[in-house]
Amino acid sequence: MFQRFLAYTVLWLMVIVLIGAGASAMAAEEQCFLCHGLLFTPDQVNEWRDSAHAKSLETLKASPDAKDECLRCHSVDYRADPQNITLETAQFPTSCSACHLDHIAEGRASGDTQTHEIAKPKKEICLECHSASGVQPGEVPRSAQVEIFTGTGGMGVTDSPGIHSQIMPDGCVTCHQSTHTFHADATVCQTCHGAAADVKQAEARDTIQAQLDELSPLLDSFEDKASQEYKEAKLNIDLVRISGDFGAHNFSYSKSLLDYSASVLKQVPTEPQPAEESCLICHRTFTPDQVTGWESSAHAASLETLKASPDATDECLQCHSLDYRADPQNVTLATAALPNGCGSCHIDHVSEGRTTGDKATHELLKAKKELCIDCHTASGAQPGETPPSSQREIFTGTGGVGVDPIPGTHSLIMQDGCLTCHTGEGNGTTDHSFHADDLAVCATCHPDPEVFYTEHKNEIVDLVNTVDSLLADADPATQEYEEAKFNYDLVVKSSDLGAHNFKYSKALLEYGVELLSPSEPEKPAWDVNQDGVVDVLDLVVIGTNFGLNVVGNPQPNPDINKDGVVDVLDLVVIGLHFGETTAETVASPMLASAPGSRLWVEVSPVQGGYLTATVHGEFGAAVAGYQLSLLFDDSVLQLVNQEPGNLLPNGSSYWREGDHTANRLQGLAAVQLDGLDRFVRYATLATFTFRLKQSSVDLTAAVRLIDTRLADRNAQLLPHHVRYATQVVPVPDKTRLLTNYPNPFNPDTWIPYQLADPADV
Repeated sequence: MFQRFLAYTVLWLMVIVLIGAGASAMAAEEQCFLCHGLLFTPDQVNEWRDSAHAKSLETLKASPDAKDECLRCHSVDYRADPQNITLETAQFPTSCSACHLDHIAEGRASGDTQTHEIAKPKKEICLECHSASGVQPGEVPRSAQVEIFTGTGGMGVTDSPGIHSQIMPDGCVTCHQSTHTFHADATVCQTCHGAAADVKQAEARDTIQAQLDELSPLLDSFEDKASQEYKEAKLNIDLVRISGDFGAHNFSYSKSLLDYSASVLKQVPTEPQPAEESCLICHRTFTPDQVTGWESSAHAASLETLKASPDATDECLQCHSLDYRADPQNVTLATAALPNGCGSCHIDHVSEGRTTGDKATHELLKAKKELCIDCHTASGAQPGETPPSSQREIFTGTGGVGVDPIPGTHSLIMQDGCLTCHTGEGNGTTDHSFHADDLAVCATCHPDPEVFYTEHKNEIVDLVNTVDSLLADADPATQEYEEAKFNYDLVVKSSDLGAHNFKYSKALLEYGVELLSPSEPEKPAWDVNQDGVVDVLDLVVIGTNFGLNVVGNPQPNPDINKDGVVDVLDLVVIGLHFGETTAETVASPMLASAPGSRLWVEVSPVQGGYLTATVHGEFGAAVAGYQLSLLFDDSVLQLVNQEPGNLLPNGSSYWREGDHTANRLQGLAAVQLDGLDRFVRYATLATFTFRLKQSSVDLTAAVRLIDTRLADRNAQLLPHHVRYATQVVPVPDKTRLLTNYPNPFNPDTWIPYQLADPADV
C-alpha cells in the first residue's frame, strides 16, 4: 500500500511540475499528452499526430465555409465549453477526449486499460462526426462515411446497407483502430477477403475514381444548376467524393449513387440496378461457385418469372420473393425486389451479429428433407384449379385424382429428400444451380442412369402428348376434363418427366386417358358377355345360370330382362337377336386350354328322293353349347327339316333352329341348361333333311360346315377343326342295330343303327 501511495504521489508531483514548466509550450495540446506522450503510450500519441484528427482544427480554420458550430467535431475545447469557444479562440483539435473519458478530471491517476474508458459504444463512437447529418439536395455534406457505410441518404437510389455495416459489431473501429492514425491497413481486410483484399480494393477504387472523373465536367457544364435534378445528382457525387473511401465501405451503394447522377446529368435514363440480397456481397468472394450456380438457377429468376405470369397474385410472393417473406404486410407484386436467395434456405448469421455462419450445418432454416417442400407443392389445389407446382406430390406419390397413393422409391430411401440429388448431397458437393441434369448422382443406384431415365421419360412424354390431345377435344365444363387436366398438370408442372416417381406419374396420366378416351356405346343386355356379338357364348352364360335368382348386377349378367331370375324368357331374347353384332369391333373370345375336337358331315341318301346330312363330332372335352352354319348347293338341294343331335341331353337343353335362305343355314345353336359337365366322346350335333332336285348329284361337295363354335361351361371356345370333305353313306339294304360304343357301363353310350326305309326311331 505504501509503495502504491508513493508511486501516485511521485506521479502527481511530476504532473504538477510538468504543467507548471510546460504550460506555454503545451498550450495547443490536451493535458492527456503530458503523461501519454512521455510515459505511457508515446507510440499512440505519435500515431495520432500523423492522423487527420490531429489537424482537424487547422483544417477547419482553413476552410472558407467554416462556422463555429463546426467546432463540435473539430475541437475538444469547444465541446468542453461551447458557449465561450469560437473559431478564433479554439485551441485543441479532436483528440483523446473526443473518444475517451477524462480519468484525471475524475481524480484517478490512470484509466481502465481493458475498456479504454470509451465515452460511447464502439459502434457509435465515429458516427456523430463522420455523417452528412441530414443534408438535403442543394447543400454540401460536411462528411459522408456514415451514409455510404449504412447505404442511406442518397437520392434516387434504394437504400442498400453495406455488408460491413451489418457484420462488424464494433462498426468503424473494427478496421480503423489497428493504430491511432485510424488508417485502415489493408491487412485487416484480409481477415475476410483473403490475399485478394488489395486487388479487390484497387478495383473498387479505380471504378469509383473513373466515374467521379467522368461526372465532374458534367456537373460543371450542366445548364440548370438550380434544378432539383442537378441538386440531387450533385449531392450523390458529394456523398461519394467526401466519404473518401472510393467504394471500400459500400461499393454497390457508391456505384448506384454515381450511376443515378450520370443518368440525370446525361439526361439518359438508365435501367435500375437489380436488387440483391446482402449475403451475395460477401459470398461472391467466399463461395463464388455457389453464387454463380444460384444465378444460373430458376430460383434467381423466381420473381421475374412470377411478375411475367398473368395469373400472379401477391400471395404467390411467399415462394417467389425474399422481401415479401420478411414483410408480407407491406410488400406487393409492384414493390417486391428480391427473388429467392440465400435467405430462402439459410439463417441470416449477419443479422444475428455473427461474421460467419456454421459451415458444418450450413445453418439451414429447416431439416434438409423438409427444406424444399413448402414451395414446391400443389398447396392443396383441387380439380378445376391449376397447381402452382407439384414436385412434392409426385415425389411422395400423393394428391392426384382417381389413383391410389404410390410413394416413390426416392422419397423412401433419400434421407435428405430433394437435396440428395439437387445439390449433389449424395456426392458430397453443394451445387447451388439445383440442376440434376447430369444424372451423376443417379449412378449411385442405377448402373446406366441415362438409358434408364430416357426409357421412362419417353413413355411419360408419349402419355403427356396423348392426354394433351384428348384435353384439346374435351369439354372443359365436365368433371372428367377437370380431373384429367389436374392430373396432367401435376405431372407437367413437376418438370421431371417421371424421374421423381415414374409409376405414379404414369398412373396419373393413364387415368386421364381413361377418362377422356371416347367410350364405346353401351352394348345391349342380350350381348351377355359384352364381346360385341350375340352367339353361343352368351347362350352358355344363360345355360350355366339357368333357373338361378340374380342378386345385384353381376358381370356378365345373365338376367337379360332384369326380372331377377334366369329363365326361358332370357333364352328367347337371345334367340331373337342371335347372330347380331353390337359393336364395331368384336372382341377376340377366350380359347379354353383343352384337347382338340373334330367335326364332319355325313350324308345318307334316303328312298323317295331325299337325303339326310348329319353333323358328327369326336370331342376332346365336355361341350356345354355349340353353334354352326351350313352352306349347300341350292340348285340340287332344298332344306326341308332340321333336328338336334344327341350331344346335349334331351329335356335339359335349349335348341335354336338355324335361319335359312336358298343356299345357306346359319345361327343354329344349342346349349345345355343344367350347368353340369358331361363328357361325350362321340355324338351328333344336328341332322338336316334335304329334297333332291336332281337324280344325279355329287354329294361329296353338296353340304359344307361353316362358322362352327364349340363352348365349355365357362363360356370359352373349345379348339376344334372341321373335315370339309362330306362323307357319303349309301342306303343300307336292310335295317340293323349296331354295337354300342364305347360300352354299356360308361355314363353315356352311343348305339349306332342303319335304316333301309324311313322310319321313326
